This record gives sequence, structure tokens and C-alpha cells, in this order.
Amino acid sequence: MADREKVLRYFKAGGDEVIAGKLLDMAEGARKCRKFKVSDFLDPHGQNVAEIVAANFPNIKMSAEGGFANAERKRVAYSCEEFYGSADFAIEAFAVKWDKRYYEISHRDILGAFTGMGLHQRCFR
Repeated sequence: MADREKVLRYFKAGGDEVIAGKLLDMAEGARKCRKFKVSDFLDPHGQNVAEIVAANFPNIKMSAEGGFANAERKRVAYSCEEFYGSADFAIEAFAVKWDKRYYEISHRDILGAFTGMGLHQRCFR
């Protein structure tokens, strides 16, 4: 088991204490329930923090998935070594079609339409 205070002290200087704390909680939860826990989407720096946290838990495996090859932002899953299944990253893909008369549609417009329909991003499980 990781020394929580030691890991948090390491990340405090860089301002990453909050994300490290959440990831430590996830890793500890995966260890206790003997299954897996999945994070929200993390940027490359957050993924590095997740790898360091995983290195402090000898019986926890870390995997990451972004939905497509070479994705920059990925969800991280911590799973207990005794868990033989695969982590459910809960990543969905949507096909978007619109009237060809409107070519000036941006990512912001599409994301706004989805959130207006009630779809939302899940946070830490």
C-alpha cells in the first residue's frame, strides 16, 4: 500500500495535489473492491501523475484508453491484479450529420447540442 502523505507531499510542490489525491482514492478503491476504477479524461500530465500513483501500489495495474489510437486525452483505469476482466472505460462514439448548407459548425456547436440534449460527462467513478 502506498504512503498517501508521502505521495501527496511529492505532488504538492507542483500544484497537482488535488488530482493526485483523487487518483490515490481510485487506486485504493480498486484495491479494496478487487475490481477496477476509471477516472475522467486526463491530459498527458494527468496521465503521468496516474502512472506515478500506480507505481506506489504493488498490486494495482494501470491502463489508459482514449477512444481512438494516439488520443491525447485518455481515461485511466486502475484494476486489482486479482481482477481478470477488462475495465469498462464507458467511451461512446457519436456520428454527427447536419444540413450541408451549414458548413460553419464547430466543435463547440456540436458539444453544446449534445449537452443541451442532457448528455454529460461522467466524473470519477
